[in-house]
Amino acid sequence: MGQSFTPDGNLLGEAISALQKSIRRGESEDAAYFGLQVFSRFPYYLLKRLAVIVVEDIGLANLMLVERVVATSNTMLKSVEYHRGLKMYRPYGMIVAQLLREMSLSPKSREADHMVHEVLRERRVGQIKIPQQASYEDMVARLRGEIAARNEKEALNQLLTIIDGYATWIWPEMTVLAAETIGDGLVVSTMAHITATVLTFFDARKSYEGNFPAFAILLLCRSDESTRTAELFDAVTDVPKREIPDYAHDVHTGKGRRMGRDYMHFIKEGSLLVNEAYPSKYRFYDPVHGTASMAADGKTKQPEPYKVSNGFETGARRISEVPEKEPDDPRPEQDDLF
Repeated sequence: MGQSFTPDGNLLGEAISALQKSIRRGESEDAAYFGLQVFSRFPYYLLKRLAVIVVEDIGLANLMLVERVVATSNTMLKSVEYHRGLKMYRPYGMIVAQLLREMSLSPKSREADHMVHEVLRERRVGQIKIPQQASYEDMVARLRGEIAARNEKEALNQLLTIIDGYATWIWPEMTVLAAETIGDGLVVSTMAHITATVLTFFDARKSYEGNFPAFAILLLCRSDESTRTAELFDAVTDVPKREIPDYAHDVHTGKGRRMGRDYMHFIKEGSLLVNEAYPSKYRFYDPVHGTASMAADGKTKQPEPYKVSNGFETGARRISEVPEKEPDDPRPEQDDLF
């Protein structure tokens, strides 16, 4: 394959190198420049690289940023594909620029990268014994035991062995493990987004960076344990049927309407918020004019207020004008750059 260049004439590989080193050094403007140069021509490649960089160079130093960058990358990969051919570079580019700025200015840690190199080195020279292959269930049980004991290196050693034969199976298991043993929403959502990223990488090139397994092990071994999520799940599954509570029957359900419940009931009961922390400055109901779709008597319907025409604008064209199959992108294929 021939060499690839960014629009300003730099080699793609050198632009990516400049991007990552700029992030490491906190040079946010340089990071944004080189990142957007890559994004404008190779959007898929740039979005995937952001997930790699945030795990490799930010890591546990800023878990909230890791979660946001990986989640945004996954979402934008789908959005960029949908909007191929539309003039979406500026709005998407501004999202990328913001992520690059935050990554540049964020606290950083390369511990996941250091960890995987140490474990692989010690495997190579015999300081760590490579676990024997066994059944998938037995290897996962060993992994769970090492994580529970907070044995980070042995846990990574075991995970790498599992990956050798079950590269895609193990990642959903890691998300389940996070939910069962950690339960914290940020940890679980981060693991879920990492899982989605890893599986995307594997679909594209049948491999993924070792920083992802190392980061996952550090995240699970160093997070406070909690069984609240598992207990909640167990409390509401495989249990006797629960009846629909009375407060759920309002003007929006058949039973609620048969009970004579109107919009006034909905306003007082159906829309009741417990722990309301951000009071609205707008009024859903006006005693003279009612709501957008119901008169003040609570019974007379108004014309539907929320209809959106088929000509709803998106990007440079209307949705109704977007063909079922977008024309071929004249730019080079992205995934073969890996």
